[in-house]
Amino acid sequence: MRIKRKLVKLLWAAIIVSLPFLKIGGESAIRFDIPLLTLYFFGTDIRIHEFFIVLIAAIFICLLFILITLLFGRMWCGWLCPQTVLVDFTAFTDKFKKGFLYRLLSLFLILLISAVVGANLIWYFVSPYEFFGHLLKWEISQTIWRFWIVLTAIIFLNLVFIRRKFCVTVCPYSKLQSAMYDNKTLVIAFDPSKSDDCIKCMSCVKKCPVEIDIRQGLHQACIYCGECIDACKDIMKREGKDGDSLINYFFGLPGEKGRIVRQGVVMVGFVTLAFLIFLIYLLLKET
Repeated sequence: MRIKRKLVKLLWAAIIVSLPFLKIGGESAIRFDIPLLTLYFFGTDIRIHEFFIVLIAAIFICLLFILITLLFGRMWCGWLCPQTVLVDFTAFTDKFKKGFLYRLLSLFLILLISAVVGANLIWYFVSPYEFFGHLLKWEISQTIWRFWIVLTAIIFLNLVFIRRKFCVTVCPYSKLQSAMYDNKTLVIAFDPSKSDDCIKCMSCVKKCPVEIDIRQGLHQACIYCGECIDACKDIMKREGKDGDSLINYFFGLPGEKGRIVRQGVVMVGFVTLAFLIFLIYLLLKET
């Protein structure tokens, strides 16, 4: 699970960073040109008076998130959320206690990563080719400089001081998820039928990035990263249990018969598909 998650995060990060460099029809694949008030979206130019298309796209994305949450819970949080990806990429900060030089180097690397991420956000509004062209000549406008500095500072402070606390405390998605779940949603849970095999090593708790004990039941702070699954699997393998983890992904609680296709999923899925078809139609019409 750990290797799969790392590969997914690397692929997702590569897509987000490289997408602004992709050109279709001479323009960025995805970029909002503020001076022209035009959104370039994979070969389609959406002018400001056509922004109802963006509204339809926003509704579709919201419905898609609801559908994904109904099916797979917080898989987004543990596998694709930018906050999780950045925190995992800067996991070396967890070793700050190693010494002053290590901490200083770590802070410098985080600052560098923050600057790259801040620039990447700007590239969705200013073409990266134009950005680097002006940067090499030291001709970047004051507005872009200010945005870059502010974004870098926010991301840096987030990665140094907040990190997982964001997921546990202020993330709006984690607060809304409880209203989206049903009794067949995918969860990470401890299988009570195997409780006799638990040796109380606490490896699952020690590995948990949000510091919860999954053995005590479902918890709102769980981000579905699967670290507890891998930790338990390693211990069980060492104990001669053939690597059978006592913690795993389940559709519903362990022991219950879960199924992906159910009434709520079908209803939300149908509406989501309808908005997707309507969005594609509008985009093709504007091409």
